[in-house]
Amino acid sequence: MQMSDYAHKIIDFLIPDEKHTPVYLWMPLLFLAATLPFSRHLPTKLFDIIFFITIYILIVQRQSYTSMGLELPIFLFILVYVISGLFTPEPLAILLKAKRWKVLLLLLFLPYFRLTWNLKKQLLIVWLISSLVHAIYVVIQYFNGIDRPGGYFGYMFFAHFITFPLVLSVVMLRNNYSVWLKRISVIFFPIGLIALYATYTRGAWIAFAVAVVLFLFSKRQWKMLGLGAVLSVLSFSLILAVFPQTNFGTTLRSLVHPFKDSNARFTSNYNRVVMWQASIKMFKDNPFFGIGPHQFHDKYQVYISQLPPELYRKLEKNHTHPHSIYFNTLSATGGVGFLAFIYLLVSMYIVPFNLYRRSEKLFDKQLLLVCILAMTSFCVGGATDNLFYSRICLMNLVFLIGLGLRYPQAGSPACTSRGE
Repeated sequence: MQMSDYAHKIIDFLIPDEKHTPVYLWMPLLFLAATLPFSRHLPTKLFDIIFFITIYILIVQRQSYTSMGLELPIFLFILVYVISGLFTPEPLAILLKAKRWKVLLLLLFLPYFRLTWNLKKQLLIVWLISSLVHAIYVVIQYFNGIDRPGGYFGYMFFAHFITFPLVLSVVMLRNNYSVWLKRISVIFFPIGLIALYATYTRGAWIAFAVAVVLFLFSKRQWKMLGLGAVLSVLSFSLILAVFPQTNFGTTLRSLVHPFKDSNARFTSNYNRVVMWQASIKMFKDNPFFGIGPHQFHDKYQVYISQLPPELYRKLEKNHTHPHSIYFNTLSATGGVGFLAFIYLLVSMYIVPFNLYRRSEKLFDKQLLLVCILAMTSFCVGGATDNLFYSRICLMNLVFLIGLGLRYPQAGSPACTSRGE
């Protein structure tokens, strides 16, 4: 095959054939899909472009807007976050930082664009290839001897991010409508698993495991569930017995005996418990709107100074958040903000779940299942890490869910075994 033939294939893939998808829309979306798995800052610039495109479509082209059911929880959470910031010593600085929540608007913009099946498939392929490249880089770091590699994100945020393309690959391994999406999923899955393992991030491991269990449960794969449970128990027991001092062994022991002083992860476990206790105390002292965003570090110093010296010496003192999306929201925005936050998370589950139940088309149904599994991984992993306040994890999650929320208007294949 000549080089010109390859060039034509690439152009045909990158440029959608749907005439009603304007170039000023699909080009920023493709760049967004390509950069989300790599960059902390560039996707937010692309989001600004997408934001202005939305305003242009709404005002200049005068297209009507249809509610997706997420508008109220999104704006309610942002409102409570802003109100909580007004009670801080520097309210203006907090209000400026509140602009980070504009990424949540992608949940409204992407469904509003009514993207076709072909363009959604292309965006998923580009995003998965970009995630694959990042995962390969992390695996190379691991085999080069880097302890807990994390690529461009750091080991913690990379570990939680990589669970999203992993759940996508798990679901798309069984698709019969996109040969390329299936091939890339087959390649990505083992490499992504190795990259996730290399980070030794327990919260991400558990989050992905829960998502896989939910996937098998949704497909009624009872034998696979039973076999996986038995093999997991046997393999973990063998590792704890034969290789207890390896990185993997000490990580597993930290889950079985989290508060033993001899455990290598004792400090991490103990610090989290103390931070969570401090968050509850901060909530009790400020029950309605909390201590305010970005105030945890200073308040935490006051709390731990009251602890006995033998406990105080074991603590890390410079934490800026309590390493949990739930305790962070509870302490920062109080009971009102916490309820608004739970309302938002539940809505991000219910909307795709209701669409999943009503859908009769294979691609729509599988993409919505990916949204549900990604939300599961996010909510479980967020119990021990501050994912909601991480631009990396939140933007990738919102991108996936935004693609799945509305059915394509044309070109979506029904439940057939059609390939490309």
